[in-house]
Amino acid sequence: MSDRLRQHVIAHPALFWHFVHMKAHRQTVCGGFARIAVMTGIASLSLPIANGNDWPQWAGGPQNDGAWHEDGIVTNFPSGGLTSKWRTPIGPGYSGPSAANGSVFVMDRQNFGTNAPAERVLCLDASTGKIHWQYSYPCKYSNIGYDSGPRVTPAVVDGRVYTLGTMGDLICLDAADGKPAWQKNLPRDDQAKIPTWGFATQLLVDGSRLYCIVGGPGHALVAFEAATGKELWRALSSREPGYSTPLIRTINGQRQLIVRHSDGIAGLTLDTGEVLWSAQYPAKMGMAVCTPAVFENLICLSGQFEGTAMFKVLPDKKEAALLWSFDTGGKPETEFRRDGFNSPMSTVVFNGKQVYGVSLHGELCGLEAATGHRIWTSLALLGGSTPKDKWWSAFFVRHHENYFVLNENGDLQIARFSPTGYELLAKTHLCDPDMPVANRKVIWSHPAFANRCIYVRSNSELMAFSLAADGTP
Repeated sequence: MSDRLRQHVIAHPALFWHFVHMKAHRQTVCGGFARIAVMTGIASLSLPIANGNDWPQWAGGPQNDGAWHEDGIVTNFPSGGLTSKWRTPIGPGYSGPSAANGSVFVMDRQNFGTNAPAERVLCLDASTGKIHWQYSYPCKYSNIGYDSGPRVTPAVVDGRVYTLGTMGDLICLDAADGKPAWQKNLPRDDQAKIPTWGFATQLLVDGSRLYCIVGGPGHALVAFEAATGKELWRALSSREPGYSTPLIRTINGQRQLIVRHSDGIAGLTLDTGEVLWSAQYPAKMGMAVCTPAVFENLICLSGQFEGTAMFKVLPDKKEAALLWSFDTGGKPETEFRRDGFNSPMSTVVFNGKQVYGVSLHGELCGLEAATGHRIWTSLALLGGSTPKDKWWSAFFVRHHENYFVLNENGDLQIARFSPTGYELLAKTHLCDPDMPVANRKVIWSHPAFANRCIYVRSNSELMAFSLAADGTP
């Protein structure tokens, strides 16, 4: 497209969307997005110095450990429940919020069900919920399950916002005004196969590098220069990307990248992608979803079909040994199993001695880490009901000695895990689930914890609730 034609197209919305449709004939990518992405409602803002208590990426705060380290937080809820600080209408999607520098970032889908569908990145004021800016680009979904909207939480690091859309649009925006810095499309640029449920692996930014699980021969994971999008290296091979999140942990004295893909798990050097160790652990239907739980040189994995497994990374060897693995099957536990659990996507908690997680139908389980034997089973997340709903989900976020637990019904709990059971300390209802899944509605987006608040998104709203112990709204 010439510069003159581009200016004419942008100036005339009807012609703009006609051009979108003409370019959207390719079903495996969002056609021509680099030339026709649009920004609307731009209001430039000045970003303060980053707060050490921010939640800038899916994996949590600055330590990327899935924990919330802020002080002055409630240990109980008011009898009448929490009142929202603000609620802002947004479009559908599974992308969770991130919070950084006084702003909250999230993705949604616009024009759902029309001939001009788009994905959108939003930046909102963390105190008021007012939209600072929004960036949208045409994106037609094709041949994927759960087509409500984007899945990936924006990663906000060093004044930039990194997003990954359902059809593989990898975009870097300026966090202050939403202007694009660079853009890629993984199916087009890396010959990546679009997964059954779209691209849903969370991005990880560390220093000057952006890590993205792409999938395919030779590029299961790709490292990009965060500032420019230049590819630095690629590593590993996998049938599909899977849907898990890369992590950075120190194992056997070496800080490294932990990658779980559809065929197994591996540890890589951060600067070159050299494989330090690997282990096969194929996931049926490519459903490697749960983030690996790491403690020293032990790694715990769980899956819907494979159950739970424990690996030990062997020093001075390029392998991780399987210590145990248990599959509980796919039926609701009318009689509780004796070993393992099958978590399709929920967080796994691992403290070195015990493993805690949610099985396929909502059974909350505690395991002995050394053997995988189940030490207790609880229905506390279900409210005491009989397990029945498949793919039941909850998010566990550690806060000092306790955990904040958001379940798919929109309930927030404060609880403590121990070898003797699940101790429920407090419970409140935040929002009604409105994401249609199978025969029910759910909340399936990871919350963000920052500014002594919890930020939660449903299929129609982004909400903020204060969790300040002093009652500060």
